[in-house]
Formats: sequence, structure tokens, C-alpha cells
Amino acid sequence: MENQMQNSIRYSIVSTTIEISKHIEIGKLIGRKGRNLKPIAEKTGTHIHVIDNTNPAQIEIKIIKGRVGNSSPGKRIDEAKFQID
Repeated sequence: MENQMQNSIRYSIVSTTIEISKHIEIGKLIGRKGRNLKPIAEKTGTHIHVIDNTNPAQIEIKIIKGRVGNSSPGKRIDEAKFQID
């Protein structure tokens, strides 16, 4: 139990949200079975989630800070944002 608490303290989530323009079709943005966003998420090591129940719809990009290989989460999020735009 103590080890679990220590692990949870070491990690934090870094995220950003991008508004999706009303003229963009969300289905086309995501692509069939996520074909457009999954490669970006895999390449940048981020989690990309489309939130379509807001007005306007939004894309949330998250990364877990502190995990091995996630030395610069801000840079990875910026790279994902650049590729989505």
C-alpha cells in the first residue's frame, strides 16, 4: 500500500485542450477507427481524446509526467498539437 502511494506521488498528468472549429467534422478528424489521431498519439506518447459534448467540441491531449521516457511532456504535447493542426 505504501509503495502504491509513493508511485502516485511521483506521477502527474500534464494536459492541454484545443477547441475544434465548428466547420470541422469530428468523424473526419478522428478517422475510421481513429486512423488519423492514433498515429499522432503513438508517435508523441500522448493520449488524445475528442470531447464532443461541449460547444465547441474540444481535443484534449494528455501525457503522464514522470514515467520513464516522458522526460519532456510539454514538448510532446506541443508536437501533438502541431500535427493535429
